[in-house]
Amino acid sequence: MHSLAAPGKMITILGLLGLSLLTSACTHQRGQADAQTKRELLALQDRWAEARIKGDVDFLEHFYAQEFRIQAMNGNVATRSEDIAMFDRVRRGDPNTITPQYIHDVDMGVSVYCDTAVVTGVENLKGTNRGVYGEMALRFTNLFVRRDGRWQLALHHSTPVQGK
Repeated sequence: MHSLAAPGKMITILGLLGLSLLTSACTHQRGQADAQTKRELLALQDRWAEARIKGDVDFLEHFYAQEFRIQAMNGNVATRSEDIAMFDRVRRGDPNTITPQYIHDVDMGVSVYCDTAVVTGVENLKGTNRGVYGEMALRFTNLFVRRDGRWQLALHHSTPVQGK
């Protein structure tokens, strides 16, 4: 298990180091998201939830940065291609994958640092995992980067909320 957690910790450390370097050079919008940017990022969060429920691979291909990674609640790290492939299986109705039926984010926060943004919150999920129904709440941190005039998701990290 230790070998699985180490890459995730390294990615987190590198991501935070990169964020601190980016924010030290940025003197405007430090941490404060203007209303329009906040609405845009929260709308993207909602659209991402819809895309995962529907298996909208076209949206994910456009939305995920090339370096996108997921640091999963079990300590594993999933790549962009692995995540997109999983939601392609959702689209095709594969019963041997995770099939989200409901994704709703609450307790949202948005911080913007130039062309980098951090969105935090709690993601409430319901669905099946290989045919077994379940629901849970995950506290998440999403790191967005603005490239070519649009926000892309570069890193997603989540951990279970106890007692939910």
